[in-house]
Amino acid sequence: MTTRITALILGSVLAVSAMSACSSDKAAPPATIGSLDSIAVPGGALGTVPAGLALDTLPTESAAALEISGSTFGAVTANAGQTITVNNADSVAHSVTADDGSFTVDVPAGGTADLVVAAAGTYAIHCRIHQNMTGSIVIS
Repeated sequence: MTTRITALILGSVLAVSAMSACSSDKAAPPATIGSLDSIAVPGGALGTVPAGLALDTLPTESAAALEISGSTFGAVTANAGQTITVNNADSVAHSVTADDGSFTVDVPAGGTADLVVAAAGTYAIHCRIHQNMTGSIVIS
């Protein structure tokens, strides 16, 4: 009889312990990131980030360039706010000037200059030095 009572008491204690563990008011601690080599997700629901994932492998905006050669502007399309590198292959200086006056940049002979256009649109351009040089820049 003592064995039966001991087993009954032990079973009751185990049952109460199991129930209190399931109904705990404590929330699981928030996940922390120790390193970018592997980020564990609580419960493994989403797995881990592969080791060696480099942030610089994410897609980046491609470079935009405006070529000047033979006193002619090449075609260029860029995003608003993107830097456009102007490459002047000619042996004389040029400018890239918006017909509406919104921007201008001087480009030395055989040199480069950077141009940033903030607003989207199609801009008619010309060279202030060589008025017959015209073209356009498309900003999206």
